[in-house]
Amino acid sequence: MPKNQQFNPKDIPHDVWWVWTIQYANQPVGSDTYNKIQEIIDKHPQYFEWEHKYKKIPQDVHDAFLKECYHQIFEPINKSEKLITKITKLEPTKPTIKEWIDTLKKFKNQIHTKKIKQNETAKHICNKHYKKYKLKYRDIY
Repeated sequence: MPKNQQFNPKDIPHDVWWVWTIQYANQPVGSDTYNKIQEIIDKHPQYFEWEHKYKKIPQDVHDAFLKECYHQIFEPINKSEKLITKITKLEPTKPTIKEWIDTLKKFKNQIHTKKIKQNETAKHICNKHYKKYKLKYRDIY
């Protein structure tokens, strides 16, 4: 949703609200929905300023950002020890409900902290690659 512009909510098309809702919720989408979103963005450029700025930037800039920010995607997977192997090596235990809840809370906090750190790193890398195009980072978390 554009932050710098004021729109009368009654004048905003339903399909634009639909895209904004998906973006705001950071909702994963399939290819059909993604294509529909792109059609709506192209149809209503006045509501999607950021997306149109993004599309004008050369692909090599996007590639450089992705390789630096999400380098793990481009690294080969170590096939020497698969997840199933790791799981089967664990000793089976029967935790108490309190231990289970404590473990889940700890896991949730670790994920939260990791996402915040990843977001800060992504923002720094984004600014490095996109600053000259005046494209500001959009928080993903």
